[in-house]
Amino acid sequence: MLHRHRSDKPCSSARHSKTMAATCLLDTPNPAEQLHLIRLALLREPWASGIKLVGTTMPLLKLNVSPFEMLSSYQGPSVADHKIDISSGCARGHSGIKAANWMEKQLELRPILRPLLLVLKQYTRESGVADTWTGGIGAFTLSLLLIRLLQHNELRNRSSSPSSPFSPTSSMPIGGNEEISRVLLQFLKFYGHEFDYKTTGIGVSGYGAYFPLRSPSQTLVVLSPFKYQADLGVVNVASGVYRFPDVQRAFARGYDTLIRSFQSYMNGNTETLLRSLLRIQWGAGGQRKILLEKMNVRKEVFNSILIKENI
Repeated sequence: MLHRHRSDKPCSSARHSKTMAATCLLDTPNPAEQLHLIRLALLREPWASGIKLVGTTMPLLKLNVSPFEMLSSYQGPSVADHKIDISSGCARGHSGIKAANWMEKQLELRPILRPLLLVLKQYTRESGVADTWTGGIGAFTLSLLLIRLLQHNELRNRSSSPSSPFSPTSSMPIGGNEEISRVLLQFLKFYGHEFDYKTTGIGVSGYGAYFPLRSPSQTLVVLSPFKYQADLGVVNVASGVYRFPDVQRAFARGYDTLIRSFQSYMNGNTETLLRSLLRIQWGAGGQRKILLEKMNVRKEVFNSILIKENI
């Protein structure tokens, strides 16, 4: 995220928060101009490609990053580029840092959330429905859908009271790898086969709710968990997900694929059901570990320079 800086001193440092959100100081208040300056700088970097600036109300700088191009000492297998979106904190209604901090608390509150999100984010990306610029579902909206489902399970497991007619028809206990698998199936089945976005909205504030809409909606409705956004008129954080029917078809296809693959898994013909769902390169975890180790070395050197120069 980018913040305004009024002095003539160029941006020479960045600070990293616990949520991995980088902050850079620029001397213009215009979000598009900020991102344009970043774009010009990135065009000179060999590890950045596919750089393009999109959007007007909430402009985004989109690029592909080849992390191992940064590490001249790296010796190992090649890895696919990472897709990166950069936005500006000066844009009206921007909630990047606040949303990241809020998500950190949710991850601490619900440990099951992290592994499920990793799978769902990878799956939506591979299914071609994760690009918000083309009407797909972004990571934050996807997180809210999953959090609401977990809230439903938590309430059902604590109470025998009947659920709303707009809620999932079943609940899953929380805890353990087996429960993670069951909740993944529950998520794909409910949002892929059962959920009617035209008549039902989603909210996660408090205990959360699936609620009836006053009139049929053409887009997914997910209420913002932040009061300041509502004060600015940003009520539905999913208003840009105009391809939600495609998202639903992807969820339904994922559920059907896992169900069909279950017998093969039980017969010992595959090590994990995720092989039938994801096309991720197996062994990528080891590559990521090597990358992080190399990047941490560079970060330590960079921080020591900042301290030495009192930046």
